[in-house]
Amino acid sequence: MSDLNNTLVVIRERTLWELCDLAMQVLRDQFRPLICAAALTMIPAALFNYWFLSGNYLELNEEVNDYWFRLFCLGYYQIPLVTAPVTLLLGQAMFQRKLDYRRAARDLAASLPQLIGYQVVARFLFFPQGLLWGVADDIWRGWLMFLILLWIWPATRWAYLNEVILLERNPWWGGVGQLSTRQRNNALHTGDLGMIYGRVFALWMIEQQLIFLLLWGLWFVRGQFSTHLVIDASLHTVLLPIVFWFVALYLTVVRFLCYLDLRIRREGWEVDLALRAAAEQLLRVGGTIETHPTAAAPQPLPPQAPAGSTPPKFAPAG
Repeated sequence: MSDLNNTLVVIRERTLWELCDLAMQVLRDQFRPLICAAALTMIPAALFNYWFLSGNYLELNEEVNDYWFRLFCLGYYQIPLVTAPVTLLLGQAMFQRKLDYRRAARDLAASLPQLIGYQVVARFLFFPQGLLWGVADDIWRGWLMFLILLWIWPATRWAYLNEVILLERNPWWGGVGQLSTRQRNNALHTGDLGMIYGRVFALWMIEQQLIFLLLWGLWFVRGQFSTHLVIDASLHTVLLPIVFWFVALYLTVVRFLCYLDLRIRREGWEVDLALRAAAEQLLRVGGTIETHPTAAAPQPLPPQAPAGSTPPKFAPAG
């Protein structure tokens, strides 16, 4: 049962740097369930990438650069799917401390078609060079380089699409009183593109720095214990994927908190939750919380929602 008086984090507006610091605390508090959920999908993804990129011999600098490029391109396609279980558990932990893993599995299975459609197929259309670079000739490579500019669209207009799909669970097509996933996503992102783009770009820079520092730090520690302080293929095929997916886990928590912060800014979520929490407290005193309609979970109210429609809910089942 959800408890609006005991949320995972205090509901208020925060800066990006506050959210990054808060993400470390959330990751520490929920480390065991999050790392287990991440391992279920990140280990198979890492093994697939190792097999898929096994043709790179990593003997020349050009081959190393190509390996890194292909690995990060594969991550671009994989991260939305791989981090989906983590996002679902974070959504549950926000309002209830006892996690329901079966419910998370059911929600993931129900959301999988939209995740594949929006986050794999559509992403490929915006960023095809991740899979087509090796088969393209010199002429097509010029066009593929130009298509990198299209990455700006999913980076800003789809920044929190994973959270919308997994936590709000809108249908493919909207109807009377119901927003579709596309409509809800547009309503959430429209009007704050400057802030969203700034945060996405800042997180991209943070990601690069974290990968660089953790990778070479881990390499140095390994060298001290193994007396094997040399740059070899294992640096790229073993240490780099470990660091890459751990940073992806941390940034998934940051992205979830940024999603909450955007809803707080756009929808006055902290006021809505405060009122509902006060109502729950009064109802508990009266002993009628189970049947009172105001005990429902908080409901987003995007200002751009079409007339006559009601956006979906995001909160664990009570």
